[in-house]
Amino acid sequence: MALEAGTRLGYYEVLSSLGAGGMGEVYRAKDTKLGREVAIKLLLDEVSEDPDRMARFEREARVLASLNHNNIASLHAFERDGDTGFLVMELVEGELADRIKRGAIPVDEALPVFLQIAEGLEAAHEKGVIHRDLKPANIKLGADGASIKILDFGLAKALATEEAIGDPSESPTLTVAATRKGQIMGTAAYMSPEQASGKPVDKRTDVWAFGICLWEALTGDRTFGGKDAAHQLAAVLREDIDFSVLPVDCPPSLRRLLERCLVRDRRDRLHDIADARLELRQAQSEPSRAVVTDPKASALGRRRAVAWAITAFGVGALAGLSGWAGWGPRQASPPSAAPVSRFVISLPEPMTPIARNSSAVSPDGTHLAYVGTHEGRKLLFLRPLDRLHGTPVTGSEGARGPFFSPDGEWAGYGTVGELMKVSIHGGNPKLIGAIRDFAGGSWGHNDKIFFSDAFSLMQISAAGGTPEPLESIGGRTSQPSWPQILPGEQAVLFNMVAPDGLPMIAVQSLESGELRVLSERGLYPRYVESGHLVFTQGSSLYAAPFDLDSLELSRPAVQVLEGVRVSPFGAAEIAFSRGGMLLFAAAQSEHENTLEWVDLDGESKPVPLEEPLSEFAFPRVSPDGKRVALNLDRGAGTQVGVLDLERNVVTQLTFEGNNHRAVWSPTGDRLAFASDRDSAVGLGAISDNLFAVAADGGGQVERLTTSEDGQWPSSWSPAGLTWTQFDPDSREDVWALPLDGEGEPVVIANSPLSDSAAAFSPDGRWLAYVSSEGTQYTLYVQPFPGPGPTVTVASGALTPVWSRTSKELYFVTAKRPRTLMAVSFEETQAGLRPSKPSKVLDVDFLNAGPGMLANFDVHPDGERFVVVKSPGWDPITELNLVLNWFEELK
Repeated sequence: MALEAGTRLGYYEVLSSLGAGGMGEVYRAKDTKLGREVAIKLLLDEVSEDPDRMARFEREARVLASLNHNNIASLHAFERDGDTGFLVMELVEGELADRIKRGAIPVDEALPVFLQIAEGLEAAHEKGVIHRDLKPANIKLGADGASIKILDFGLAKALATEEAIGDPSESPTLTVAATRKGQIMGTAAYMSPEQASGKPVDKRTDVWAFGICLWEALTGDRTFGGKDAAHQLAAVLREDIDFSVLPVDCPPSLRRLLERCLVRDRRDRLHDIADARLELRQAQSEPSRAVVTDPKASALGRRRAVAWAITAFGVGALAGLSGWAGWGPRQASPPSAAPVSRFVISLPEPMTPIARNSSAVSPDGTHLAYVGTHEGRKLLFLRPLDRLHGTPVTGSEGARGPFFSPDGEWAGYGTVGELMKVSIHGGNPKLIGAIRDFAGGSWGHNDKIFFSDAFSLMQISAAGGTPEPLESIGGRTSQPSWPQILPGEQAVLFNMVAPDGLPMIAVQSLESGELRVLSERGLYPRYVESGHLVFTQGSSLYAAPFDLDSLELSRPAVQVLEGVRVSPFGAAEIAFSRGGMLLFAAAQSEHENTLEWVDLDGESKPVPLEEPLSEFAFPRVSPDGKRVALNLDRGAGTQVGVLDLERNVVTQLTFEGNNHRAVWSPTGDRLAFASDRDSAVGLGAISDNLFAVAADGGGQVERLTTSEDGQWPSSWSPAGLTWTQFDPDSREDVWALPLDGEGEPVVIANSPLSDSAAAFSPDGRWLAYVSSEGTQYTLYVQPFPGPGPTVTVASGALTPVWSRTSKELYFVTAKRPRTLMAVSFEETQAGLRPSKPSKVLDVDFLNAGPGMLANFDVHPDGERFVVVKSPGWDPITELNLVLNWFEELK
């Protein structure tokens, strides 16, 4: 009903009409009792005439009346005059909607206005009150153009109208009970996606509406158009928001705030309006950017700009970090002459150390991607470097090895089974392609991603598709990892495995296929803009000038930094921007591996040692149980040694070259091992051959085989010696050498897959081995030397070891968490019949891959195992940041 001037409702005298609102007519009135002017809002007839809705409305009104904040219009009372229900509100004139209709609000004027809006919303949220219908028409702007009041807090929850009149952006609120699924509540143009979908809402709905209002204030235009509420709801759910129309002087943090507020999936949206308030204060402190008249340059400038905040690093403002969006010509750019500066970045969400690298920095140096733990899940975090916290990426469980696109707009990462990407501005991760075992990626300018998958170099379109092998990468390389596509995209840099199992750095031309080894030792190679190849050895960082045309080092590498975190599997926690930033994690405190006895109940005790072990010790117990053969870390290389368990004394048996993976002869008087001494082929291939030495250290080392293929021994029985052999195609086969003085090496298992880790049964009649394709492993047993059928024992099995007291075979599961399993066998006329695998104990010891010896062995008494245990990795709670680091490379 319409009221004429002079009409009285209780103590209130109507003065004039203020218009129609979502609840009904709104009037200016005089409170004759207190002598003040107020706003009276009449409820719609269908609300007033519904007892249940009126009761609900009264309950809500009592809650709203408790709100007391300078930026919230006060609710004085809820009154009735006969059958008419009405609200008595603080009278505030002037709408933000009217100001926006006159044109965009300058950034310096909009910031203080929206800071007040954020403060008002924050105060309400702290009391558990959600607005649900925030829009410019509900935000009153004072006559001074600066002070604001928010109206109608939470009233939409108590209403239930579905009529839309006039302009749909100013239509009456569409309402129902907030907790009912499948019903909508709010104003169409300002509804959050969850409201438009009829889902329950929380305070993140207000965050969305806040972002919409801010976008409209800065642009002077509607975010979502449409001829009616239905079209606007469709736009809310599907239409992209054009952030490129934001004013060119919009501070980077303000743009980022808008992007985080306007994420459709509320799980990835800014969670708390208090964070928006902090971002607005930060934007107020940032200098305005220069106006760019060219629209393309303007958009590019918005993407590249960065303002370094004092609070982000606890130091003065950081400068000089304008990065490139691309590599540019095939030549090094002159480094900045700015001074080198060092800072420490705290990580409130500690990084989770993993076998792959856990962090990356965007090419322009503005964003950090890293792997951390959130609510018990390992997720990818994205963090602008001028922020104190990272944001977990929902749906990124199991992330590893993050890397950025050349323009810095996307972060790629691997999981077990998938290669993914996610926008740095938020949203859900997108699938690029199915993979097997990710070990590093590099995103090229041709929108191709080059990556290592199950130790094969692959390529795939960043838009998605099926991975394809890099055809020119192959030949005698082994386990390529951590690839980087070089500027010009005509060559790829990567790690490969040397004959002794240690890493080498190689580069291969994609045009000619020529492979060149750049360093005999080194991990995680990276070419940087200054024209240097940078890599790690141990925990030190090395650098050498590198020529992109010849693909050669101009000078030998020199050490440039000490104390860098490197995982045992070769991933270094280092990252570089193209503007000269170095970001790295400090090496963890020194921890030593331990050798321990573990019984069948899982109880363990240390084996006393006179010196620490190497990272991969490969212990093998002698037939009499009194000695253990193992790898020794000797700095320049690995050597074979024997630990006397009675005297706790280690005797070194080899001194020349790299020697490793020793296995005992059946009588315990000799050891066979792999060595690169007198290599039959040059560096760059798996060139180990088999040698033998007396277990007491007497006599000379004897060569057992001569081959251009790499060979690693795995088991020795009265029937012969078996090993894994790496052929020119990097495939693994199982070979054996009868040791009767007359036999020749014979291949035992050479399926189209990789066959490795063979182990003889104690009587030498059966041979167990693992066959693998990528990360799919299967354990088999076959008679030796045959004939007879091959028996499938278990899937997902690594590193078989036979018991010496029974027909029982132990193995470690490939799937994490690793478990030590056992299978027993019944011998029948048709061959061996395996039992169902049973769990022995959880594996907390260091385990090797399928082509290596196990890092455990069973004692001849069958009651205990000798294992190598690692202390694990410390969490990373801070990163070191060096600006203009390229100056140090001069």
